[in-house]
Amino acid sequence: MTSLYQLGWRQGSAIIASLEAAIAHSDEGAAETLTISHDHWIVASQDCDLAAIDSDSNDARIELRPVYEKESGPDFDRGAPNVWGIRSRKFRLNTARDFVHAESMKLMVAPALLYRYAGTRYSVISEERRTAFTSWLGRRYDRPAVPEDLVTLAVAVSKLASKGSRPVRDHVHDLLMTFDVERTPTGVTLFAIVCDPDHGEECCPSGCSGHHVDDARAWMSEVAQALDVQLGIVTSIEAASRAGTSIMILESSYSADVSDITYRGGAASGVG
Repeated sequence: MTSLYQLGWRQGSAIIASLEAAIAHSDEGAAETLTISHDHWIVASQDCDLAAIDSDSNDARIELRPVYEKESGPDFDRGAPNVWGIRSRKFRLNTARDFVHAESMKLMVAPALLYRYAGTRYSVISEERRTAFTSWLGRRYDRPAVPEDLVTLAVAVSKLASKGSRPVRDHVHDLLMTFDVERTPTGVTLFAIVCDPDHGEECCPSGCSGHHVDDARAWMSEVAQALDVQLGIVTSIEAASRAGTSIMILESSYSADVSDITYRGGAASGVG
């Protein structure tokens, strides 16, 4: 048996192939199936699965996810993410801002199909980002939800952050929030995770200032000053590299990414 892994396939491998995925919906009470065509796909199955499956198999056991270009995306949520982190619904793959969406269609294919399209396989992600992609896939169903009574405040912070300096935002992997509901107005702590000191060009496509922590603090200060005090007040701002960020911060905070905010009926009503 020759496995897909032995043939060079990995989680994060990408192919160019016009494939269709089926989705089910309801039309006037009747169940219907629609097919959506897409041309760029990324392998989401784990390396251990790729190593265990014969490349000649015609059983649909490999998960593909569509790769979207920066201005595209699923109809309900278009546009690439600004941040590089792993806590958003959208995962940024590279400096070109190609991305994957957690709620997009999924396609299960046979290994034999990947074997057929091996000539179209291309690199869409670096090895470092491939590791982050694995972590993001593992968190797809484990993103902490902002309590409903704090959603309006969270949305306001997210929107202000999205208007910040593009060069600074390019160096921020995640902007995280914690809330102090014991004070009035509600207190917000902002924490920016920035590029590591030994980062590569991927992290700094617009050039490296070498002062990412200071730049991020200045950016968050602008957010703090612009926030409507009737909603809340920023009481603390912190920044650190990925290497200097503790697990405790990651586990106790929420993502300040507007793509994580769900709108229903024209109003913010939950986060997931």
